[in-house]
Formats: sequence, C-alpha cells, structure tokens
Amino acid sequence: MRIKIVGVMGSSTESFPQVARPLGKIIAEAGFHLLTGGGMGVMEEVCRGFYEVKGRRGLCIGIIPGDVTIRQNRRRDRSSKEQALSGKQRIYSPWEINQWVEIPIKTHLPMSGEQGKDTLSRNHINVLTSDILIALPGGAGTYSEVMLRIEYGGEVILYLGDGKIYGRSASELKREIGTERVIEATSLAQIKEILNKQNGS
Repeated sequence: MRIKIVGVMGSSTESFPQVARPLGKIIAEAGFHLLTGGGMGVMEEVCRGFYEVKGRRGLCIGIIPGDVTIRQNRRRDRSSKEQALSGKQRIYSPWEINQWVEIPIKTHLPMSGEQGKDTLSRNHINVLTSDILIALPGGAGTYSEVMLRIEYGGEVILYLGDGKIYGRSASELKREIGTERVIEATSLAQIKEILNKQNGS
C-alpha cells in the first residue's frame, strides 16, 4: 500500500519550534512521508521532529529550489582562428538544504515569496504532491502555497496558533478563502485525529 504524503508549509526564516517539531513527530508516528521545501525555519524544525522518530515508515522529502546559469563553451577554430561555439554548460546551484532531509528533490525552479504562484516556483510541486497539506505560520510564500492548494481543488489545514500567514490570522484566511476547504486546527490532538482518519485507523 502506498504511503501517503503530508506536506508542511511555513516560514523559511522563523522556526516556531514549539509548533513545528512536535508536528513532525506526530506525522512520523502516524506513518506518513513528510514533504517540505527542504530549507530552514519551519521546514527545518518539522523535518527534525520527523527525522528523530525511531522506526518510522516514512521518509523526509525536500523539494529544493535552485538557480541555473548557462555558460557557453568556446573553442578556437584552427583554420579561421575565430571563436566558435562548442556547446552549452548548465551550472546548477541548489538553495540551502537542511540536514534532516533524506530525499532532496533538486529543481531548477527559483521563484518564491510573492512570486510563489509563478510557474517557475516549486510550490506547485509541493501542493500537488501532498495528499494532506498543513500550513504553519509564514509569509508570502506560504500564502501562495495555501492559495495554490485551493486553486488546484485541494484542502488545507491551518495550524497557526498565535501566528499568521502573510499577515492573516486563521479566521481571516477562512473568510477570504471560504470555509468548505479550510480546516482550522487548534491542537496537535486534532491534527493527529485527522491523520489517523486518513490512514483508516
């Protein structure tokens, strides 16, 4: 049976360890794979909580943005002594990957933040690959992932505590998006119950 994937989205600059690390732990204990953007902040904390669970079934997956530059290789033509193109070399630079990621999926997609809905953003991969999507506090990038999930017809679980996503509280996001595809979780116990139902336990 396929192991389902829980995607966790959140800030790349703030870690919210009191929320993120325990969440990673219960996702691992519930028998899911974890998917994040593989970077720092919330992503690192939730990955660490997940990774540290002994005997888990799932793996920690990171969808890594990256930059690609193209360098033209040149050779000197002996007969004309002119420069001639001899092909392209692509130089790839992945963004920082946190140490808890077990499967880094490196992409060529650099757009993030307020450009998080751009077709050159890995956020599309994040929301389409996740069977369940949980949004923690974050900024413009997290907001774009929430909105992409809704636009693609999916549901999102908001687990914000006292935090916000791009200046919006959970209740404000629910009013903006509509309540039929947004679940506001106020405790880890509530999330655990949702995960167990998804696994049929």
